[in-house]
Amino acid sequence: MHLYQNRNLILKGQSEECGNLWLGDFDSARNKRTLKADKINAVITAGLGMKITYHSEIKHKILPLYDSEQ
Repeated sequence: MHLYQNRNLILKGQSEECGNLWLGDFDSARNKRTLKADKINAVITAGLGMKITYHSEIKHKILPLYDSEQ
Protein backbone atom coordinates (compact mmCIF):
# COMPACT_ATOMS: atom_id res chain seq x y z
CA MET A 1 0.00 0.00 0.00
CA HIS A 2 1.45 3.38 -1.07
CA LEU A 3 0.63 6.11 1.48
CA TYR A 4 3.06 8.81 0.32
CA GLN A 5 1.50 12.06 -0.85
CA ASN A 6 3.71 14.76 -2.30
CA ARG A 7 1.31 17.50 -1.15
CA ASN A 8 -0.97 17.85 1.86
CA LEU A 9 -3.69 20.34 2.75
CA ILE A 10 -2.49 21.99 5.97
CA LEU A 11 -5.16 24.65 6.48
CA LYS A 12 -8.54 24.96 4.73
CA GLY A 13 -9.51 28.54 3.91
CA GLN A 14 -12.67 29.97 5.41
CA SER A 15 -13.79 31.34 2.04
CA GLU A 16 -12.89 31.35 -1.66
CA GLU A 17 -11.01 34.63 -1.19
CA CYS A 18 -9.05 33.32 1.79
CA GLY A 19 -7.67 30.23 0.07
CA ASN A 20 -5.95 27.13 1.44
CA LEU A 21 -2.45 26.43 2.75
CA TRP A 22 -0.69 23.44 1.19
CA LEU A 23 2.68 21.89 2.05
CA GLY A 24 4.37 19.94 -0.71
CA ASP A 25 7.64 18.65 -2.05
CA PHE A 26 9.71 19.60 -5.11
CA ASP A 27 7.68 17.42 -7.49
CA SER A 28 4.37 18.92 -6.38
CA ALA A 29 5.75 22.44 -6.88
CA ARG A 30 6.69 21.55 -10.47
CA ASN A 31 3.31 19.98 -11.31
CA LYS A 32 1.62 22.99 -12.89
CA ARG A 33 -1.44 20.97 -13.90
CA THR A 34 -2.40 20.15 -10.29
CA LEU A 35 -1.43 23.64 -9.08
CA LYS A 36 -3.92 25.07 -11.56
CA ALA A 37 -6.58 22.46 -10.72
CA ASP A 38 -6.36 23.34 -7.01
CA LYS A 39 -6.36 27.09 -7.78
CA ILE A 40 -2.91 27.59 -6.24
CA ASN A 41 -1.64 31.01 -7.31
CA ALA A 42 1.38 31.51 -5.01
CA VAL A 43 4.32 29.23 -4.21
CA ILE A 44 7.10 29.66 -1.65
CA THR A 45 10.22 27.60 -2.36
CA ALA A 46 12.37 26.98 0.72
CA GLY A 47 15.69 25.51 -0.38
CA LEU A 48 18.81 25.91 -2.47
CA GLY A 49 19.41 24.96 -6.09
CA MET A 50 15.80 24.17 -6.99
CA LYS A 51 15.18 25.38 -10.53
CA ILE A 52 11.45 26.10 -10.65
CA THR A 53 9.97 28.73 -12.91
CA TYR A 54 6.36 29.79 -13.34
CA HIS A 55 4.51 31.96 -15.77
CA SER A 56 3.02 35.18 -14.48
CA GLU A 57 -0.17 33.49 -13.21
CA ILE A 58 1.70 32.07 -10.17
CA LYS A 59 3.49 34.34 -7.69
CA HIS A 60 6.79 32.77 -6.63
CA LYS A 61 9.07 33.59 -3.71
CA ILE A 62 12.37 31.76 -3.06
CA LEU A 63 13.78 31.46 0.46
CA PRO A 64 17.41 30.27 0.08
CA LEU A 65 17.48 27.85 3.03
CA TYR A 66 19.91 25.01 3.59
CA ASP A 67 18.44 21.72 4.83
CA SER A 68 20.59 19.37 6.92
CA GLU A 69 19.88 16.20 8.91
CA GLN A 70 22.10 17.43 11.77
